[in-house]
Amino acid sequence: MEDQAPIRIFCLGCGFFVYRTADILRLRAQYRLVGALCGALPSKKRKSASCGSPLLLSYEETLLAVESRFAILVKYVPSWLNIDAKEHDSESHGAPSQAANTFCNIPTEDAAANSTLAEPLPEHELRKRAGGREMHAKVFRALWMSGMYVTGAAKYGADYLVYPGDPLCCHASMLVHVKHEHAQLRLPQRICMHRLATAIKKLAIIARVTATPDVKTGDDAKPLPAERSMHSLDLRYCADNDSVRRTCTGVSFYSVELGGTEVEIDI
Repeated sequence: MEDQAPIRIFCLGCGFFVYRTADILRLRAQYRLVGALCGALPSKKRKSASCGSPLLLSYEETLLAVESRFAILVKYVPSWLNIDAKEHDSESHGAPSQAANTFCNIPTEDAAANSTLAEPLPEHELRKRAGGREMHAKVFRALWMSGMYVTGAAKYGADYLVYPGDPLCCHASMLVHVKHEHAQLRLPQRICMHRLATAIKKLAIIARVTATPDVKTGDDAKPLPAERSMHSLDLRYCADNDSVRRTCTGVSFYSVELGGTEVEIDI
């Protein structure tokens, strides 16, 4: 069936976009990836509060989707970008520009989804676009494997908001800050984290990421597949195996309590 085919995520510039409405709904309902709608609605073209497709995904969401094999990453260069490039080249050589008087087609949902100009991008090309978000990708993966919905939390001065259900139906329960395992936080910083989270009725969480996690199993854990790297590890296998979830992601979670103390917890 068409809906069961891998979702196509288009790499355009520095962003990752999903154009098909069915894919956007499938990402949210089936895979708990929310993203951010960034297109203008036909009836409200000048309203920024209400947006439509395409859906903009973060690097963490895109990497998780590609690693889980329910999405593929493709590179798409629409015609209007080619026109801009030709205009830049002509101006650099002193030739008159013809692009200003040329009409171009901006890709719509069907044009982008069915375009033959899209070229598949290998997974290692996606990792080159991390931009220093490697630790965040590990934390996002660990939270997602716990069955949570995860969105950005820049407006609260944190990294992630964690929801027990769909963000349209419930409030976030945790405010997550991503730190290296050896990062030293001063007491006033931890107190500020706790006070901010308490003021908005959330739990302040510090996610500490190990540099090179060792994938090991406990006595009660199922053995991990042999000769599998960290990046190729089956995420759904880890999600169903609580005893290896932490070791396969390399992330530990700490609750910031009253007075700024850190208490390790399980998500």
